[in-house]
Amino acid sequence: MKTYPYSLAATLVAILTIPTARADYSSTVIALNPVAYYRLNETTPVPGDTAANLGTAGAIGTAFYINTPLHQAPGALVGSTDTAVGLNGTSQRVGTPFDSSISPKGAFTAEAWINPAVSGATFSPLACFTEAAAPVGRTGWLIYEVAAGFELRMYDGITSAPTVDITGGGAPVANTWYHLVVVYDGTNASFYVNGAPSGSPVSAAAFAPNIGGPFSIGARSDGAFWFAGYADEVALYTNALSASDILAHYQNGTNPSPSQAYNSLVLAGHPILYYRLNEPDFAGGTPVTAANLGSLGAGADGSYEAGAITGVAGPPFAGFGAANTAMSISSLAGDVVIPDGLPVNTDTFTITCWF
Repeated sequence: MKTYPYSLAATLVAILTIPTARADYSSTVIALNPVAYYRLNETTPVPGDTAANLGTAGAIGTAFYINTPLHQAPGALVGSTDTAVGLNGTSQRVGTPFDSSISPKGAFTAEAWINPAVSGATFSPLACFTEAAAPVGRTGWLIYEVAAGFELRMYDGITSAPTVDITGGGAPVANTWYHLVVVYDGTNASFYVNGAPSGSPVSAAAFAPNIGGPFSIGARSDGAFWFAGYADEVALYTNALSASDILAHYQNGTNPSPSQAYNSLVLAGHPILYYRLNEPDFAGGTPVTAANLGSLGAGADGSYEAGAITGVAGPPFAGFGAANTAMSISSLAGDVVIPDGLPVNTDTFTITCWF
């Protein structure tokens, strides 16, 4: 057996035990010759059709205009030039993705001005609830427009039947503004239409707060019972407004010369969400491209849609590289659209993704 000096033997061992070098993640994927490969690491901001939240929750309460509704329609406030949003009753709404910090677990007040385009149909102009599958029931609350008036329903998280059901305001008249307010004080629920209570408060001891649905203007939270008409001045508070506060809001909004601007009156109540819904038409801006690194080349480039957020932190693993980023999407808006007609029809394929 041949021997080596100690120093040489140590050198050989060191060489033999060096780990095999590995390619980074993107190089590994490209080596597999994918037809389409989107790193989604673009950082250019994507133009968004959003409704600003003026409430205390700030940017976390930013809402999305879904499917480009009508912007800057005539608003609810008498004597004001402030505008509202128009909704088509089939696909358009304004929604705020669910976050537990903006889904009150105790007392709350929800307020909106609503103008139905159709009388007697069943629509949901305002909702904050979760449509859950058995054995878990519905949670949260919603408002329907029905033939007899406006209907508040609240749920207990056990069944699909409402534990609170209050209807008020009389048969809705098309093309008429209504001021709707839901109040839950932690024990009882009340419903106001145009500043007036719809009967006495009703026990809501079994109420279960919304556990996952978006705060939705113009449809139920699960995207059903779309509302046709206009919506304006929507607010959510984490306290129960008094009957006098609610009446004051209605009287202010219907006064052509109020002593205080309506928005300052609402903000004085410190809502967590407040949408004036007066944003200008969505111009779209310059599209942001999601580059395809696969063999189909630029013809398969994708396009980021409104609501997508670029430049967020990607997977925290060394193989992705320090500068790697990802895209963020919400439960309501934001995606990447891939062109139709790509030559990818096959009965064998592989798709990989990091979520």
